[in-house]
Amino acid sequence: MDVRDRQRLESLAGHAKKALYYVGHGGPGWYTNDETVDAVMMQITQIAEDARRVSDETLATIPEVPWRQVKGIREKIVHDYAFVDAEMIRQVVDQSLPDLIGAVERALK
Repeated sequence: MDVRDRQRLESLAGHAKKALYYVGHGGPGWYTNDETVDAVMMQITQIAEDARRVSDETLATIPEVPWRQVKGIREKIVHDYAFVDAEMIRQVVDQSLPDLIGAVERALK
C-alpha cells in the first residue's frame, strides 16, 4: 500500500469515527435530529470521497468492505439530499460503520 492510499484510508476511518461520535453525542434518537443527521451524512460523504481516491489494488486487499456501495452512497446523499431517508442513514451507521472501521484498521496494521 502506498503512502497516499494509507493516508486516505486513515482519513476514511477518521470520518467514520467522527460520524459515530456525532451519533453518540446525539443520543438514542439522534436520527430524529436534523443537525445530527446532517453532520453524520457529511461524514459519510467524506468516507465515500476518500474511498474513491484509494487505488483499486488497495481496496481489493480489503474485500470484506462493499466498496461499490461505500462509494455510491455519496451520489445518493449529494444528488438526492432532500430525499435521503434518515432511517437509511441510521442503518448505515448501525450496520456498516463499525465493520468498516475494523476492516480498514486491520488493513492499516
